[in-house]
Amino acid sequence: MVINTNNDSVTDSIKVGLEPQSMAIDKNGMIWVLCDGGWAQQDYAKLIQINPATDLVVKTLTFPTKETTPSSLRIDGLRQNLYYLDNGVKQMDITSNELPGTTFVIQKAGESFYNIGVNPVNGDLFVTDAVDYSQQGYVSVYSSKGSLITKQKAGIIPGNMYFKIKINTQNP
Repeated sequence: MVINTNNDSVTDSIKVGLEPQSMAIDKNGMIWVLCDGGWAQQDYAKLIQINPATDLVVKTLTFPTKETTPSSLRIDGLRQNLYYLDNGVKQMDITSNELPGTTFVIQKAGESFYNIGVNPVNGDLFVTDAVDYSQQGYVSVYSSKGSLITKQKAGIIPGNMYFKIKINTQNP
């Protein structure tokens, strides 16, 4: 939905894939929408790029099978690389015209990757593991190159992350 924030009214709608579940804005101001294809995998998952100046879909990248269920679309601090979960963490440059074929951070046996966050300052990836969705999970931190830095216990079903950036106003 396109919403006029001055009066909170819906002004238009943009057709995307089934069940859009996360979005990001790149350095060119383009909006990326990750659609998972539906909870019962009724359709193919899609990654869609929208130009907000025209409200038109610029690019649609369709995942190869209906069984593919990507989630947790994020973008790095430079707003150049997209990340999402799909049997591990996938990384894609915003200029790419195809989905990545390889996994950036591989999901280990027994892990249940649940969500990701990208540190906007250094590009480190924070990946949560929900384990069995009833006991404490974990947060693993990977470098911007994909190497494991640390793994820490977290609460039950660790989800979203927030990065509070302190700006030094004394020494710009």
